[in-house]
Amino acid sequence: GMGGDRGRRTEELGKRLRAEALKALELDEEATALVTPRLDSVLETRKLILAETARRRDEFRKKIREVTEPAEIEKLLKNYREAKTAEQAQLKASQDQLRELLTLSQEAKLVALNLLD
Repeated sequence: GMGGDRGRRTEELGKRLRAEALKALELDEEATALVTPRLDSVLETRKLILAETARRRDEFRKKIREVTEPAEIEKLLKNYREAKTAEQAQLKASQDQLRELLTLSQEAKLVALNLLD
């Protein structure tokens, strides 16, 4: 069905981005062995966050239609934003671990590919 196609497309994009990143980094074999797991961690974290964000937004959209109390709305907003902040922190942690292994030039290349902030 449609969802499966989208999943496959996302998977393909992920693979392409990974290949592009590894090519841009121009690593030798030893460095590839060190960097690849951390790169994969960043890619995986990003993928999970995208899926989770979409799911949470849908849920949030449903709930705010049902709620009229300002206190309830405030609570929904607070929970929504806190979850988002926690995910961003998780992504930043995986990006920082990858960044530790990179030269400034390599870091810049991954920023250009939107894999690092």
